[in-house]
Formats: sequence, structure tokens, C-alpha cells
Amino acid sequence: MGGCVALQFAADHPTRTAGLALLDTTAWYGPTAPADWEQRACKARDEGLASLTAFQQTRWFSDAFRQARPDVVQACIDCFLANDLDGYMAACRMLGAFDGRGLLARIAVPTLVLVGEEDYAAPVAMAQALHAGIAGSTLEVVPATRHLTPLEVPELVADRLASLCAKSFAAPRGAPRP
Repeated sequence: MGGCVALQFAADHPTRTAGLALLDTTAWYGPTAPADWEQRACKARDEGLASLTAFQQTRWFSDAFRQARPDVVQACIDCFLANDLDGYMAACRMLGAFDGRGLLARIAVPTLVLVGEEDYAAPVAMAQALHAGIAGSTLEVVPATRHLTPLEVPELVADRLASLCAKSFAAPRGAPRP
């Protein structure tokens, strides 16, 4: 969700955006997204958020990370379970409806697109579409990680964000592309 919000903000407020990091995200979840996300919202409503945790864990983290860092996995589960149900359902519906493909050509700041090689929540193909649509962006596929790369490989992500910041503040901010 953060990537969708960041993408929309960068397109709508180009003079307030110095750089953009799109981590494990997409501009569009595809033609079945509204129904897919509605199904997830209804499952949470009907069976509770706990009914989604097994599914979420495997989407969020690689098998190796889940085995090596059960403390981090549990902290994420606890955070997920603390969600307000109505808020979670609204977020699902927003993600299902979001289509930011038309925004990509308007992004005119240094942009990093980073995705876990095994991310099946926002797969590599979705990251490639972001990269193809944002002129001058860089794409990095992180081996053996899934959807929460900042938690699986925090040092790598911090390094890439620091590099993006250096690039972003060195580049002049301008008007959006037509």
C-alpha cells in the first residue's frame, strides 16, 4: 500500500518529490484485483484476521528467513492482527481499485524499483512494468527474498535508499513531464 501511495504522491506533487523508492510494489494488481482483494476483505470479516496469517507469512518472507528469524515474523503477525478490521477491509478495497499505470510517465525524479526475487504479492513482472514506465528508473531484483525486503535484507535496502537520497538531492527538481 505504501508504494501505491508514494507513486500517487510523486505524480501529483512533483515539486515536493526529490526521489522515489518503490519497494515490493506495483502500479496495478491486474484485472482480477478488485475481486481478489474483496475476497481477502470478506475472509477477514467472516473468519477474522488470524485466518489470513499463514497465507501472509509465506507472502511476506522467504522460507529461509521465516526459519532463521521467527521473532521478526511474529512481530509482523502481531502488527497485522492489531489492525482495525474496517480499516483493513478499506485498504483491501483501495488496493483492488488502484490503477496507477497512467502515473508512471509523470514521474521525473530519481526512482529506485526494488523487488524480492520470490515476491509473489507484487511479483518481479510488476516491478519490471514500473521500471519500464518510469524513464531513468533503476530496477534491482533481490535474490532469495519475498515481499518484505526491508526486513529480510535491511542493510541492502538501507544502502540502496542512501544511494537514492544522494542521487535525489543532487538532481534538480522540475516540472512534471507532459
